[in-house]
Amino acid sequence: MKEHTIASRIVATCCAAAVACAAAICALTTRDAVAAPTDSASGSIAITYQHKSNDGADSNAGGASDSGTAGTGEFAIPGATFRLYKVGQVSSGANFEPVAPFTDSTAYPIDWSKVTGYDAQVYRDVANTLAGLIAANGASESAAVDSGETDKAGRLTFAGVEDGLYLVVSDSVKVEGAAGAAAVGGTADEDSYWQCASANMLVAMPQDGVSNGSRELAIEPKTECSTQLKPTLERTVRKVWNDRNDSDGKRPEAITVKLLRDGVVFEEVKLNDSNKWAHSWTGLSSAHQWAVVEASVPSGYTTLSDVEGDTTTITNTHTPPETPPAHTGSAVQSVAWMAAAICAAALVLLGVVRIARKREGKQ
Repeated sequence: MKEHTIASRIVATCCAAAVACAAAICALTTRDAVAAPTDSASGSIAITYQHKSNDGADSNAGGASDSGTAGTGEFAIPGATFRLYKVGQVSSGANFEPVAPFTDSTAYPIDWSKVTGYDAQVYRDVANTLAGLIAANGASESAAVDSGETDKAGRLTFAGVEDGLYLVVSDSVKVEGAAGAAAVGGTADEDSYWQCASANMLVAMPQDGVSNGSRELAIEPKTECSTQLKPTLERTVRKVWNDRNDSDGKRPEAITVKLLRDGVVFEEVKLNDSNKWAHSWTGLSSAHQWAVVEASVPSGYTTLSDVEGDTTTITNTHTPPETPPAHTGSAVQSVAWMAAAICAAALVLLGVVRIARKREGKQ
């Protein structure tokens, strides 16, 4: 009887332990359950694209990023084109398996067994590798399932995103007039701009690839931005005189030309023999329109401007007033001979008339 009681207790203890183990396994499985590959649920990926001077957060991990408080010199990155690629689906074992066209191991030789929902470094490396392979295979547009452009606040949302593993890729973008940019080690005024590099990020839907993970993801892809100087312009003016080498002595000793910026006088320069009737401006901002005009045209001259590339050639032509020709000796002699001939003809005619009258009187 005693032995039977001991045996019963042992059996009861074993059963209790088995139940506890089962409950623990069930709880663990429920907590980290992998989303089924056929899961038809969908969510959204909200992108906030910004530059932050002290952004030390890991924003290329496989889920929503937590970059903390915005740093000094933060500014939004508008106009950045993002493309969304579905590269995999959740498989058993909390791993992912590729989907077409990424199933082509020749074009995309990725070890998918290393891609899990927990290793940020793997996510970062795979994201950069996939982005490079997509570009190399000429599939930047064809392989994308969605694309869009960030608004003025640097925000973009992809909606209706099915469960799976996604690659988010942005193009490099130029940002001008960024507020607060001067505090980030440079300036972004009218003569410079910010150039922000491309960003690649791997994201799992639902978050971390588990069934109870969030399907409303908010990510902040990280990029590097640097100030770049805008190209500067050069303008040259040349004066050409078309006045028979100043044969009439009317050429002025100097003339004034004006450099206009957006139609407003920016600078005036005198041209003369000492500077060979030419001048050049360098380092002009490409953010403005530049033109060269003559301040006033010298009396007796007309002007014509020819613009070829960066050079304006201003030609002044002297046009002297027309004067009647002078009476030379040969002209006077010709007139005298003509007068004499007319007089002679008149005398001959007069003689003929007298002779005719005499004949009429005799008759």
